[in-house]
Amino acid sequence: MQKIGSHIVYSASDLVHFMECQHLSALDRLHLEQPMEKAEDSEEAAIIQNRGFAHEAAYLEKAKAVADTFIDIVQVGKTRDKRVEATIQAMEQGIDLIFQAAFYEAPLVGYADFLVKVDTPSKLGNYSYEIIDTKLSKTTRAKFIIQLAFYADLLARVQGRAPIQVHIVLGNGNKESFHLDDYRYYYQHLKHRFFEFIQQNEQRGIKRAANESTPFPCDKCSLCHWRERCNAWWDETDHLVRVANIQKTHIHKLNAAGINTIEALAKLPPNKRVAKIPAPVLARLQHQASLQHRAKVSGKRIVELIPPQTPEDGNSKPKDLDAITEIGSRGFARMPPPSPHDLFFDMEGYPHVEDGLEYLFGLYYLEKGKPVFKAFWAHSRAEERVAFEQ
Repeated sequence: MQKIGSHIVYSASDLVHFMECQHLSALDRLHLEQPMEKAEDSEEAAIIQNRGFAHEAAYLEKAKAVADTFIDIVQVGKTRDKRVEATIQAMEQGIDLIFQAAFYEAPLVGYADFLVKVDTPSKLGNYSYEIIDTKLSKTTRAKFIIQLAFYADLLARVQGRAPIQVHIVLGNGNKESFHLDDYRYYYQHLKHRFFEFIQQNEQRGIKRAANESTPFPCDKCSLCHWRERCNAWWDETDHLVRVANIQKTHIHKLNAAGINTIEALAKLPPNKRVAKIPAPVLARLQHQASLQHRAKVSGKRIVELIPPQTPEDGNSKPKDLDAITEIGSRGFARMPPPSPHDLFFDMEGYPHVEDGLEYLFGLYYLEKGKPVFKAFWAHSRAEERVAFEQ
């Protein structure tokens, strides 16, 4: 979201954010009126971003090699309006490959990685354009297609028709194509919900809407610029999301029963029932909440050991030693007794190179009673092989 003068413009990212987390959209809108401190990007986020740029640049060189005509819109116009104008002119001229195409029709703004000319007639002539986006991921995600549908929406307003297909070039080099009609109605429904959400928040008051919005953990959290704010709020409110292995549906059902905090769940009477949560599940959640609440109050980590299961605990007695071992041991109890000759092996991998790199193998062991850690380092594929062999 951007506020330019008295007008707010929305990008494809804003629509994706709404799809992933409505609380994120509420805070983004509040930030335009009441600037807030954002969490700093991690080093890993910067690495991923730079790899994304490199992937885009590599595909650009490959696409340019087979295009008769090419234009880089960023090099033509320095402002949004000039880039939009340059994009339209390039389309009208029928340029084969358009890089960083810009579109704007209030209140939507979009920047597509590539426009490629195809032999489908449009108001431009006997041709039209389809969109190609580069993504570092090795698999297509729903949000990628929503972004492409957003760009296609703006593209259609220029060329008088929507593209038949949209395309994604993944991090492994594979190109995947999608028929836009298969996703058009979902995209339109999502866009309608987004603007309805924005309008309702405007009517309620931006600050009030953000304060009354409730965050829930999602896949976006690790990269979200409001993650520190949400984490602090969950801690301050003793929120149920902090209960280990609890599900969002459990939280909604507990809230409906008037149970809104870890403390309230921890102190739930044993005979209490909550609608649509099976008794064994509720007992597990209550016990976990109790452990965490006691740890919070005492300031000490609370650990309860699970007693070993005996053959008598099962429905029938085992017939052989293997079955006795299977029933009688759980967790760490299934490990053999410690030995001074034990070896502990560790592997550390770096995913941000092609096919990954196991850059460190480590052995921890005792030598004359003293602990030793032996490292096998690798900074290339060849060194990785040597380290593995050693």
